[in-house]
Amino acid sequence: MLVTERPLLTSLARQAALACRTSLAWLAVQLRGAEPLCLWHGDSASAETAALVPETEGPWHLADARHDERLARDPRVSGPAGLRCVAAMPLRLPGGECIGTIGVADTAVRRLSENELLQLEGLAGLAGQMILLLRESGRRPDRAPAIVPDPAALPDHAPGEAFMRCAQSLRDEVEAARNGPQEAQVSLRRQTDILRMVTEAIPATVVVVGSDNCYHFVNSAFERYAGLPREQIIGRTAMEVLGELEVARRRPWMRRAIAGETVSFVLDYPGPDGLQYLQMTCIPLKLDGGQVDGFVGISQDVTAQRREQARLTDQARQDPLTGLLNRLGFEQQAERHAAQGDGARLGVLYIDLDHFKPVNDTHGHAVGDQVLAGFAQRLRTVVRSSDAVARLGGDEFAVLLVNLNEAANAASVAAKIVEAAAQPFETELGPVTIGASVGSAFGVNPALGWRELVGRADAQLYQAKAGGRGTSR
Repeated sequence: MLVTERPLLTSLARQAALACRTSLAWLAVQLRGAEPLCLWHGDSASAETAALVPETEGPWHLADARHDERLARDPRVSGPAGLRCVAAMPLRLPGGECIGTIGVADTAVRRLSENELLQLEGLAGLAGQMILLLRESGRRPDRAPAIVPDPAALPDHAPGEAFMRCAQSLRDEVEAARNGPQEAQVSLRRQTDILRMVTEAIPATVVVVGSDNCYHFVNSAFERYAGLPREQIIGRTAMEVLGELEVARRRPWMRRAIAGETVSFVLDYPGPDGLQYLQMTCIPLKLDGGQVDGFVGISQDVTAQRREQARLTDQARQDPLTGLLNRLGFEQQAERHAAQGDGARLGVLYIDLDHFKPVNDTHGHAVGDQVLAGFAQRLRTVVRSSDAVARLGGDEFAVLLVNLNEAANAASVAAKIVEAAAQPFETELGPVTIGASVGSAFGVNPALGWRELVGRADAQLYQAKAGGRGTSR
């Protein structure tokens, strides 16, 4: 792998470390027909850390890598480096092709905040756009010179700010170059043309709003978004162009940008196939004296990334055979309800199928899987849609019952589950009869937490099985 520390894309790695408050960051790229490339910030361990993250097309986030079975024994985690927090986002070209990752790592155990993950996601989008432009211009990402002062020298900022601060530096050069030597004017025109090319090529809206709250610049993407030519946008306010309702949604962040703060946020909009997500970054434009002279706004459609992240999150919480929650999903639901103050009205049912092992031994695992899937369907019909149903593993299931009035409510549902499990299951080899034992518990003890509630249900399940099975306790 070629490891380099040059301007331009390397500055994005530094931005990632600044935005996520980590000591290491990397940007790993693998283009077709090209040598793998890793641009890094921190020390040379960043290049090795990039290889730590498995090849994936989805987001990656670990608070403590020691607790991940894929990484726990890796020397970068278990050895002197002692890496703990690791997060990465896929790099995609505008067409969707995954070409690498941008990631951060640190020796501290912590979860990145939602805002930090949003900034890392935004940097991933910006990197993909920059790599596309460099490739189309025939330049290698590691050899592309900076056309303006290195953005890595800038202070902490949000995704895209380095690019737009570079734009601001170009604006500041205009007056100096306008009456200067011809060479300076030629250089300025070249840099301005490149800047215009970038703002027109990237699949993001770019606007400049002045201190008078009027648009001073918009790119073609914003023209398409607003449905107006730029001649009808420049000189008008956002209220006039976007309307009162839309401006009201953005106003809190716009005010913070005008006050001198860089902000990044996501808004959702209804679409034909579900919610669409737009990530926006507002970056103050500051004069030499420090006064704020408006802001630059950059917006990107992050619907695909958000949906992929949601899909991977659901996949991590779901049992693939039955479609029910898995143990992780069940525990997250229990923790959420307890944290919301609903613990006193929670009920837990622990379920173990009786005589299931002989089904697998006699008829094979395919038939056993049919029985498990069939039982999962019956569980769904017995409980309410607001309840959480999970397969914990093997033939063990659990139900989290919410908003119960008394323990008798949980006991009633448990009896229905025993009755449902006793009915024959139709399989490809004919009907199969099993049974179920259920243990129930009601009410979280605030001093002991929801896990103690689960422990009580498990103890009751043991009593039910010891009492002859096919019953509930």
